[in-house]
Amino acid sequence: MKAVILAAGRGSRLGQLTYKKPKCMTEVDGISLLDWQHSVLKSAGINDIYVVSGYLSNVISKMDYQTLYNSDWNKSNMVMSIKIALDNIEPPFIISYSDIIYSRKIINDLIKSNSDISVAYDKNWLNLWEMRFKDPLVDAESFILNSKSNIIEIGNKVKDVREIEGQFMGLLKINNNGKQSINRIINKKKDNLFTFDTTKLLSGMIKKRITIKAIPNYEGWCEIDSQKDLSIANNLV
Repeated sequence: MKAVILAAGRGSRLGQLTYKKPKCMTEVDGISLLDWQHSVLKSAGINDIYVVSGYLSNVISKMDYQTLYNSDWNKSNMVMSIKIALDNIEPPFIISYSDIIYSRKIINDLIKSNSDISVAYDKNWLNLWEMRFKDPLVDAESFILNSKSNIIEIGNKVKDVREIEGQFMGLLKINNNGKQSINRIINKKKDNLFTFDTTKLLSGMIKKRITIKAIPNYEGWCEIDSQKDLSIANNLV
């Protein structure tokens, strides 16, 4: 099993904290986000780990990581970095956003999944979102499952938290068939690929009746997208 950490972005909402270093080097409890993820992935038995860099990539290249470079980091979303991973690494592999902290258990559960595409989600998302936002619906998106725990809707705005069964964590697993399915969607979106984000990608696949398995996370995790998030993360850790 391999893993890819998507770390091309700056994280401008963290302000001066990312002035001289990429977002993934932001520290929680004295440890960089990148090192948090690397440690958890290795503890789950994944030793072949890549980092897709972009903003201040030289900071990451000086460290002991296998790197891929997203030259369009300043005008694209996560899907461009996913495409770079798909173009350079053979599945199966775990994809991880670089601004999250999570446990080994959810990685183990993703590894065990035999689905073409498996997506980790926080079933108890509201507790974290109420800490992060005055109104959780400002940031939360739809996440609806069928009776087989496959995602049937993701990424839309909703008006009631009761319509949301979880939140995408920024963690997924792709095997070879999943890679082919993603590439078909990406190839049809070349004209607006720079504005195409991950939930739109997943939603597009669902519309094509591609099965996406939802893997629930019951352990603590956090996302660091602002200085408030960073304070919350330090307290949670």
